[in-house]
Amino acid sequence: MKVAIHNFQEFPNIFSIGIHNYVIHLLKNGDIKHLYFDVNKRYLSLYPLRLFRTILQNMDKINSWNIPWENIEFIFSPSELNKKCDVLLNFNSHLGGTQFNPTLKKFNGIKIYHVNDYFWNQPGSTLNNLLENIGVDYLMGYASHDKHCAYFQSTFKNYIGKVIPVPFGFSERFISRVPFQKRKNKAVALGSVNPLRPLEYNVKNFRESADFFPDESWFHKFRREMVLQKTKIEPFVDSMLPEFPQIKDFQYDLVGKFNEYRMFISDESIFNFPPAKYFEGPASGSVLICADHDCNREFGFKDSENCIMYEVGNIDDLLDRVSYYMKNETILSEIQEKGTNFVRSTYSHKQVALNLFKTIEGLKK
Repeated sequence: MKVAIHNFQEFPNIFSIGIHNYVIHLLKNGDIKHLYFDVNKRYLSLYPLRLFRTILQNMDKINSWNIPWENIEFIFSPSELNKKCDVLLNFNSHLGGTQFNPTLKKFNGIKIYHVNDYFWNQPGSTLNNLLENIGVDYLMGYASHDKHCAYFQSTFKNYIGKVIPVPFGFSERFISRVPFQKRKNKAVALGSVNPLRPLEYNVKNFRESADFFPDESWFHKFRREMVLQKTKIEPFVDSMLPEFPQIKDFQYDLVGKFNEYRMFISDESIFNFPPAKYFEGPASGSVLICADHDCNREFGFKDSENCIMYEVGNIDDLLDRVSYYMKNETILSEIQEKGTNFVRSTYSHKQVALNLFKTIEGLKK
């Protein structure tokens, strides 16, 4: 099976925080040896210059990946793509129409697109039309969105049963540096707290998904609840959650914060998928506290075994669980050891890449 990655240089965050850098390991592992660059005639003179500039600006980062570039073939024409590849992967649907060249309709192989933040980079119905118009066969998502999210089920009806869950995993910088017993015997709440209708972006991108949840105001509903009950949770949880109008906080070192606490809390959002922190935290030696939801169990998280789960949306149950484990340090230490071993052996970016490729091989067969 020969697989190509489409417009690799536009992969989200690839030259910054590297939150999705399992794609680099698809190339490092040797599983994928083709990169397809979609040169639209309309931008024929501009595209090579943009690509060349991107490479020059990030040469140090590219060299650090240790990809065997001598084994990677660059493809620029649809006809060559058809001759040489069976599967095309695209991870850039958030960029909209630039990733959906009509010539891709003629690709005879399997087309698989990652839907990224399908709920607000553009209206979901717009993305669905783009996917269907070029005949995309399967979707990748942060979880099985077709099982866990009502908005996805309503908007991407023809892709129900055709979603490949691809977890965020964790990059190499997430390590355990502080012995567990020397960490604060509390939980820390981390993450952004986004309103469902963000004020700083063009509202049309969000109106469709927001209108689907007319009674909701917050994307991160449970994190917002923790902000509102900051005084109540303080004996058990230190909050690093931003308070509106601030919605993000990048002032602290995330790896260091995980290493400072024995437990951490984030949430799945109203769209029901495990955020990157659910893998990064345990990889750094902190115990994951998450909702008892199928989107978490899907990835092997088990209450009182490798994580701590609370009743969905129930802040009192959350505090009861944290209080119990603060008093039962031996049990908590056992959960930490199992959780860290589980995540580090299963969800490194290298392993995420290997698992994804095996799944694609299964589709081809």
